[in-house]
Amino acid sequence: MIDDTELAERIRAADKRLRNWCVDRALPLWASAARTPEGGFYEHLLPDGRPDTAAPVRIRVNARQTYAYAHATCLGWYAPGLDIANDCAAFMQRYCMAGDSASADGDFTGLAYILSTDNCVIDGRVDLYTQAFYLLAMAYLHRAGGGDAAVSAARSACTFLDREMASPHGGWIESLPAGSAHALPRRQNPHMHLFEAFMALYEASGERVFLDKADHIYDLFVHYFHDRKTGVLLEFFTEDWSRDSHKGNLIEPGHMMEWAWLLSVYARIKRIDLSDEIRSLHAEALARGLNPETGLLWDEMQIDGTVTKPTHRSWSMTEYLKASIALADLGDREAAATIPGIVDRLFAAYLETDIPGGWHDQRDADGRIISDTMPTSTFYHYVCACAELSRFAAKTGADQASSASR
Repeated sequence: MIDDTELAERIRAADKRLRNWCVDRALPLWASAARTPEGGFYEHLLPDGRPDTAAPVRIRVNARQTYAYAHATCLGWYAPGLDIANDCAAFMQRYCMAGDSASADGDFTGLAYILSTDNCVIDGRVDLYTQAFYLLAMAYLHRAGGGDAAVSAARSACTFLDREMASPHGGWIESLPAGSAHALPRRQNPHMHLFEAFMALYEASGERVFLDKADHIYDLFVHYFHDRKTGVLLEFFTEDWSRDSHKGNLIEPGHMMEWAWLLSVYARIKRIDLSDEIRSLHAEALARGLNPETGLLWDEMQIDGTVTKPTHRSWSMTEYLKASIALADLGDREAAATIPGIVDRLFAAYLETDIPGGWHDQRDADGRIISDTMPTSTFYHYVCACAELSRFAAKTGADQASSASR
């Protein structure tokens, strides 16, 4: 509970600012400028707001946009959102499945990796990361009123994953065909997004099978991903989840923030206390990963503090915001007090652009803009962060009203 009236008002003001950006500017921009004639989405927008129609498209972009507009629909933020989400889901079914098309009996065959500009699969790899976002999209499509077909599609996709991609060492393999150059190192990242998707599917459908899969990934987090000795989140592994010899010391502060938030969702669903893990990930991400000169999170570094990518992607700050909200939900006033400042930094570093609803995607170590496109895939992070801040701001308002009535 936020018992500080001034802080509660600042949080609600930050929410209003970010939500207005999302609802009034970003959702309309990406629905118009970034959509293809067939109902899918382009890979990115150029700095002047035009789509880059010559760029191949990672299919995960369409899964993420299906999620984004379905989630906006759930929140009542964008009237055409469900139509856009349904169109994008249909686009994936028509153009994006591995092989020539979905199987004749309708079974899921896996999403491919990259589409050409004329909607032909040019990289048929079935990437686990992409499948995770398909599942997340189906969860929110169902919640938005897309019907039972979305959960049915998710069940079919899970059957495919278990049949074709399950690893004897736990989790799922990186990609098909198995044994390709993309098989190793294994990554926590696609499993993190599967964790997110399975929890969303459980909450959307109530089906225990999805929560069981989330439980399995939490076990991977406990036993392999979270290094309790240092408190950090490990990224790269061998086939049996040993730390990779070449990349095993690399960490991403943004992913540590992302896991902190996801653990708060899991703790709520399971009704368990994961506050120590949430606090640890948040604290280590800040202690190791915050550039004091810019106030932004480093993209990548080693556990010993050596920065290996001295740049700042915008999505990391949305995850910083979500992790701080997770701590504030636990009653951490200090974390709550950082929320308005994080939103201010998001605008100052990334969202104040010549294209309303667009963003600068990356800055260098000195804070200079170095990105020359606006990746469509990043919008997923913004919609989720806006939704979380809106939920928390409404909660602070309710807390204040309850306090005043006593």
